[in-house]
Amino acid sequence: MDPETQRTIAGQGGRTAHRLGRAHIFSSEEAQKAGKRGGAAVAADRSHMSNIARKGTRSRQTRAQIVRTQNHTPEDRIAVEWAKARLATIKTRNRRALAKLLGLSPSFLQRLALGELVPARPLLALIHMLSVNPEMGQALEAFWRDYDAAIQVPPPALEPPTVSDG
Repeated sequence: MDPETQRTIAGQGGRTAHRLGRAHIFSSEEAQKAGKRGGAAVAADRSHMSNIARKGTRSRQTRAQIVRTQNHTPEDRIAVEWAKARLATIKTRNRRALAKLLGLSPSFLQRLALGELVPARPLLALIHMLSVNPEMGQALEAFWRDYDAAIQVPPPALEPPTVSDG
């Protein structure tokens, strides 16, 4: 039996068990205990935990390069306050759409909105322009569409295999 069919049959059985009141529904305490057991099992795998730590270290090193420090210049503090104020005035569908519009990741935009990052002058200028001229958002969306279309590279053509006499 293929995995998809098996999954479909198992799902029907689970729904039937719930409908008939025979399925077990975990309480928050039971779920907490199960989570602790699972966490302990994962923590026992030292190589897995080592990989997690290595990824975290890389992430922390990257974040340390862009996260603001305690010794900002007055200009840096003003830039952060301006960015926070201007971001609040930009009208978009949601934060994810705004991040895409600005060419940022949603997490970077969130940290910027909280005042954790000092924006570069061009980014601050872009945020200001979008807050003053909302119609620029449409032009910027068109720019990103054109950009995405321009970077689409067709896959290389496959060469026919060569046959040797051995």
